[in-house]
Amino acid sequence: MEDEMMDEIIEDEMIFSDAIDMTVIMLLEEEITSLNTRNPQNNRKFTGYQIVSCILNGNPVRSYTMFRMSSTNFRILCDKISSRLNETKTTAEEQLAIFLDGLGHGISIRKLGEYYQHSSETIHRLFKDVLKAILSLYDEYIKLPDANTGVHPIVGPNSRNHLFKDALGAIDGTHIRAVVKKAKSDRFRNRKGFISQNVLAACSFDMLFQYVAIGWEGSASDMRVLRWAVEEGGFDIPNGRYYLADSGYANTSKFLCPYRNHNYHLAQFNRQPISSRYTVPEELYNHRHAQLRNVIERTFGVLKIRFKILDRMPKYKFRKQGLVVMACCIIHNFIKLQNEPDLFLDRTTNVPVPNDSNENLVPLEEISSANESSAGEIIRNNIKNGLWSQRRRAN
Repeated sequence: MEDEMMDEIIEDEMIFSDAIDMTVIMLLEEEITSLNTRNPQNNRKFTGYQIVSCILNGNPVRSYTMFRMSSTNFRILCDKISSRLNETKTTAEEQLAIFLDGLGHGISIRKLGEYYQHSSETIHRLFKDVLKAILSLYDEYIKLPDANTGVHPIVGPNSRNHLFKDALGAIDGTHIRAVVKKAKSDRFRNRKGFISQNVLAACSFDMLFQYVAIGWEGSASDMRVLRWAVEEGGFDIPNGRYYLADSGYANTSKFLCPYRNHNYHLAQFNRQPISSRYTVPEELYNHRHAQLRNVIERTFGVLKIRFKILDRMPKYKFRKQGLVVMACCIIHNFIKLQNEPDLFLDRTTNVPVPNDSNENLVPLEEISSANESSAGEIIRNNIKNGLWSQRRRAN
């Protein structure tokens, strides 16, 4: 009797188990059918190209908002790179729009894909292609001065700064936020505590980049990067010419620095009455030097305001992060050379000056030879004494 009851229980359990299995199978089949009939991800009625066309043909401010440049400059740049892009169904205008939108706002690949209605894989490929095309313009837009480079009007014979007539512009380093693996974070953590790459740049008094060195870890000093640039990085300066630099560098015949242990920053002078602003010749020299060297700070300021990606870098490979910085500098020069009104450049007087240069004072004997320091000191003293004599004659 007990055996018959056990057989019935086992038979009932088997029937129940089979019923559960069939239910699970039916549910899975319904889920698979639902997945197959689900709406596609990119199903918006208006395409990315239509959005781009609408912006370029709309209010001029819209182009600055989305693409960080005027619609006129957008079209000129598009014509320049269109032949350098790989063939694809996506128009050159939309490819450039995706790229500039990414640079201008630091938007992730996924968000760009949603906005322009492309897959992440497509956005990644298009971004890479446009980046390569922009970098191919380097030699055309970022050029070192040569022996035939003339004297800039800001230090010309009719300027109060004519004693700096041999200056080509200014140099400095700036920290661009970076994303690196945790194992490398200590090397890339700068003195302000965040992960960055230290970028060295030289610019003219017209706010044009003339040299850019990318890819250095945030812990590297400005002087270390400069030494590499001069010795290995192709940063060649014509004989008899120099750049203005801050006190984080060594004073040499190629890089003229302020006098240490004296007022230097513009804010220090602006707080004082004009009549008592200078008590020694070094302060007058430092003030004029700071006013001229400020051009590199303003250039960095415009660059970072225009391209928000420099402050919120996506998780690209580190080499690509450096190339993105270079692309931003190339586009900056492209816009500047168009000689057209630009909302970002036109506001340079109101651009906040970045205070991120690595002005760690390094003993001079560690970073320049005796001959280099001596030659630089002669040039600096001659300018200092000339400025002081001019001031005394004027008074």
